[in-house]
Amino acid sequence: MANGAVYSDDESILQIHDRKLDALEDIIESANGKPVLVAYWFRHDLERIKKHFAVREIKTSRDIADWNNGSIHVAVIHPASAGHGLNLQSCGSALVWFGIT
Repeated sequence: MANGAVYSDDESILQIHDRKLDALEDIIESANGKPVLVAYWFRHDLERIKKHFAVREIKTSRDIADWNNGSIHVAVIHPASAGHGLNLQSCGSALVWFGIT
């Protein structure tokens, strides 16, 4: 519930609040144009983040190259897909955990 949404018994998404999205907006704004990488855990977090912000998911080698070249302002990534051997350090230094694992 702290993230702002939960799954119901039928796997639909029940939205509770947008406070975390508001906090994320503040963090992105305070980065002053520097790239921000946002880690999410639940699919509903990703959906809500994508509705609220212009973001790009880091999923392919092209996405990684664009991130490292500074072409992506706000990127989202799932920590399970970024656990080993992924180098995203060439561009940004701001990592926001939208929800804890």
